Amino acid sequence: MVKDNHDVAGSAGSAVLDLRHLDKYTAGDAALRRELLSLFTDQLAQQVTALRGGCAGDDWVIATHTLKGAARAVGAFQIGETAEALEQLDPDFETVACAKLIDMLVKQTLECKAVIEKISHAA
Repeated sequence: MVKDNHDVAGSAGSAVLDLRHLDKYTAGDAALRRELLSLFTDQLAQQVTALRGGCAGDDWVIATHTLKGAARAVGAFQIGETAEALEQLDPDFETVACAKLIDMLVKQTLECKAVIEKISHAA
């Protein structure tokens, strides 16, 4: 059912998660893909919680950079782009822009988690 899972998530730029990208690193191993997506989901929750909690300084840089890398590694490119945009901002001085991007990130996170759940149930 790998083809169906790709259809659920779509290809790069057309959906919240690019399984074709992830499959390049997992060689189509469904168990490894599930494990990586589970680790990503945990990381996503931790970093979004930190960002929503008002972290700043080094904590902000670590949270945004970690999220950017983790998202891009699994093919969650929209989340990676939003994390990169947040990484460029200073939360102490650009509060409105940060708040808007964090709201976007939360929305993307919910969409990504829903796709991951569909994939997990389809497996």
